[in-house]
Amino acid sequence: MHTINLSKRIIIDGRIFTEFSVKFYGIHYDDNCVVAAGGEPIGFTFSCHIIDDLNGADLSIDALNTAFQNYVENNYPEDL
Repeated sequence: MHTINLSKRIIIDGRIFTEFSVKFYGIHYDDNCVVAAGGEPIGFTFSCHIIDDLNGADLSIDALNTAFQNYVENNYPEDL
């Protein structure tokens, strides 16, 4: 399991994260997207579409980790 360190404190379902564990990436060729799941190592999990178009997408683990981090930091509220 890989840990993603966030550049800011993010609130997801009332929980504050400064980092989270990647649980899996699902590449859905029929739906042309990548779904990712992450959260606490044991317990709470959240999921989201991190790539909505596979055409030309870099599907390496590093690129998926970066896309997941960017999605979380740009789509969930920051804990100020």
